[in-house]
Amino acid sequence: MDNFKSKLSYALTLISKKPYTENQIQEKIYTRFNDKNNKKVINYLKEINLIDDLEYTKNFIIYKSSNSGKRKIFFQCKKKGIPKKIFDEAYTTLNIKEKPVIEELIKIKSKTYKKDISYYEFKKKIIPFLVNRGFDISDILKVLGKYKDYRSDLI
Repeated sequence: MDNFKSKLSYALTLISKKPYTENQIQEKIYTRFNDKNNKKVINYLKEINLIDDLEYTKNFIIYKSSNSGKRKIFFQCKKKGIPKKIFDEAYTTLNIKEKPVIEELIKIKSKTYKKDISYYEFKKKIIPFLVNRGFDISDILKVLGKYKDYRSDLI
């Protein structure tokens, strides 16, 4: 029982500083106490609503969706130990629209390129940038189709 109290105290200290996923708390407790049997602590924290992976995921998606696509956010959540099922539920609940974000990133990024760059060169630079941000290539190409004469449309 004393071990439970010390694990709980440590978990509460962590959670008081910033939100954590269930998996992150389990890993932190394991590294601190070298004990994999943390179910009691995790279940107690869930009961009192201090750990909620769905709520954590929703907040994380809202925070990251202003400059990242679904794919990148998913892999970041996966690193934090959030299951795909919870991510999908949170993402569909929020109903995030990626195309306006892509348009905004294109406008911001186009200002960093030279004025005399061709549309082909612009596409050659912007597509990898947006794909690395986790956006779907089909969405990127749809948005880019609007900007054939990209300098007059973006500036």
